[in-house]
Amino acid sequence: MTTDAQANLLQRLESGYSLPTLSVVAIRLVELASNEDCSVNEIVSLIEKDPALAVRLLKIANSAFFKSAEPATTLRQAVIRIGFQQLRIMALSLSLRDTFPMGTVGGFDYEKFWRASLYRGLMAKSLAEHTGTCNPEEAFVAGLTLGVGFLIFFNMFIKGSGEKIGHELDSFEKLLEWEQTKFGVNHRQIGAAALRHWKFPDSIIECQEGFLRLPGCNPLSTICELARNMSVSLLGRSKVFHDLFRDAKEWFGLGENA
Repeated sequence: MTTDAQANLLQRLESGYSLPTLSVVAIRLVELASNEDCSVNEIVSLIEKDPALAVRLLKIANSAFFKSAEPATTLRQAVIRIGFQQLRIMALSLSLRDTFPMGTVGGFDYEKFWRASLYRGLMAKSLAEHTGTCNPEEAFVAGLTLGVGFLIFFNMFIKGSGEKIGHELDSFEKLLEWEQTKFGVNHRQIGAAALRHWKFPDSIIECQEGFLRLPGCNPLSTICELARNMSVSLLGRSKVFHDLFRDAKEWFGLGENA
């Protein structure tokens, strides 16, 4: 793929080409929550149009995620507790998760993918809490969505093609190099284009390219890359924990007991 063809593909992705459609309510919620003049009542009225989303947001507001002693019993209380900024990216993340199947489809284990994504999101949240360098809830969503470009990459280039990704490509760097060489684009570039189309915050989109500038990128990107290494290590395919502690100390000054 030429440079012009690559740029054209990414531009088409940013316009929605080959991307799954997210919930209309979630997309509208992003627009509404971004408006400084928007009221809590307007947000609640919109969420009420999607009962499944309403129930899940109430569960999130009452989870250990927000560490509140008093339960949120109404959508209004849930919206206030979560906050407009976090509400919009959580709604987007929930909608994004619902657009893909579970189980193994076309040789791809979606359940394993989302399990690894959840590990990464939780680790990113914990690192954000320990370092105090960025919002823990935003770090969770950034970590959760860090690999979303691979889902789209798989559907576009691998699924149904007979192409296989061997164990020799378990290294993140080797995988990106293989993608770039064979298809002219890598899944992180696709992820950035997709998140841009879905109107995720710039800070989360920037995490898709954070690996290019470590350790000199913004704190959220650095946290996501360290969380990625940790989650891969837990799944038994990457650095030993000694190396991860070294990275944590180098990037954030964290000790092994952090």
